[in-house]
Amino acid sequence: MMPLRKRYIFIPKIRNCHFEHNQTGVSVWNGANVLIQNNTFDYNFNKGIGLNAKSDFDLQSAIIEKNQITNTAMYPVYGIRYDGVYLGHAISVFGKAYTIRQNVIENVSHTGIYLKDDGHHIIENNVVSNVLLLLNDGGAISIGSNGNVIRGNFLFNSWGNTDESNGCGSTNSTPCMHHSAYGMGIGADSKFVDNVIEANVIANNRDMGIRLNAFQNTTVRNNIVYNSDPGIVVQDKNGPSQNNVVEGNIVYALHPDQLTLDLTNDTNHGTFQNNVYGNPYSKITIKRDGIRYSLAHFQDEFANMETNSTAVHVLFPEYTVQQTGTNLIENSYFETDVSGWKPTSKIFHDTTQADMDGGSLRAEYLDTSKDLNVIPNTFS
Repeated sequence: MMPLRKRYIFIPKIRNCHFEHNQTGVSVWNGANVLIQNNTFDYNFNKGIGLNAKSDFDLQSAIIEKNQITNTAMYPVYGIRYDGVYLGHAISVFGKAYTIRQNVIENVSHTGIYLKDDGHHIIENNVVSNVLLLLNDGGAISIGSNGNVIRGNFLFNSWGNTDESNGCGSTNSTPCMHHSAYGMGIGADSKFVDNVIEANVIANNRDMGIRLNAFQNTTVRNNIVYNSDPGIVVQDKNGPSQNNVVEGNIVYALHPDQLTLDLTNDTNHGTFQNNVYGNPYSKITIKRDGIRYSLAHFQDEFANMETNSTAVHVLFPEYTVQQTGTNLIENSYFETDVSGWKPTSKIFHDTTQADMDGGSLRAEYLDTSKDLNVIPNTFS
């Protein structure tokens, strides 16, 4: 179907249509009481839906719901560029107080839903998966405005492409330099206030699950953040993050070095309480001002932070060893003595180390001019 561009005419309802292979499927400008419902958008070159309005325009009840938007801007080098940025968005929102709900978005070159301009949008119960497939640095939802409510969404698999289709990270380096993958669940520009992020499920993002960058008076509440690295990030880049509330979230990592919470600098970012943090391979899951902590250590260090928060105590070994044959080294466990080892004058059986299963070898050697070599006499 040909693209539909609504500017000064009154077309309040767009329902049950299919939009394919257009620059933008539906573009709206200053449309009050717009309803875009139950449409399908596939393989549009730039955007699926573009929402635009003046800051003083009263949208009244503008609702975008129950649409299916797939494969947006997935043709490399198509679309629109300005200052080197490719606008590959499933839904791009400029204006004030749109409601975007119950849409399914899948396969986007850049961002799934981008919230710009005057904000105060309601983004609820959407499913967004597989974004940033061609480009880098964005999210399933990206915040670029104040006062938004983002709740009840499922945000999965933000990739953050870093190969040639994303271009070079710098024009001054040879060979071409690429940034690391910035694929976020909820990404953000900086210096915004009064946003609410609650009851979302955010999983399998190559970069941050939720990012607050120089945000103030923002609430992050009752979200599940899984396998994102880190899970929740509060940054002071481009300004301070202050008076925020992070509470009631479940944040679970999936590999040993993955963080659940990352706070830059040692500033007071706000209130942190009643959260659950887990990593199946490590207790060290929180970082503040570059220092890593377990939750217990963090609570001891900062008495007023993470009150009533808990850690998941189920831990699995990062590595396992399986015996494939007989032990080739005689008396390798040192259970009763150090027989079969030399030099006998320098080594002793030690039963004082509880972590060594009741038996270990202790070497005492005071001559620092030479190395001490402890070896078995024979191999069986």
